[in-house]
Amino acid sequence: MIKYQDITKSVAEQAEETAKIVRERMVEGLEAVDPMADQVASMLPTYEAPKLPLLEALPSFTDVVEANTALAERLLKVNKDLLLAVAKAVPTLEREAVKA
Repeated sequence: MIKYQDITKSVAEQAEETAKIVRERMVEGLEAVDPMADQVASMLPTYEAPKLPLLEALPSFTDVVEANTALAERLLKVNKDLLLAVAKAVPTLEREAVKA
């Protein structure tokens, strides 16, 4: 009989492998396009872009990723702590899961 932990481990491994492949393809694509963007930009007329203070106040993409990841990790920990507390408070949940 397959254990739940084995299923979740398999799903996690598949997700990690897929994310690795996607990351590699994205980086390859962006690296291929970057030189073309410079070539196109060199053909366009130059002008002074207006200053937009609101845009300068926005966080960087990296800052957004880091903040969202930190939030997700905190929420996962809160969820884990809650569910473990429920399992501890209601021991029959554990017993019923073992019987099934």
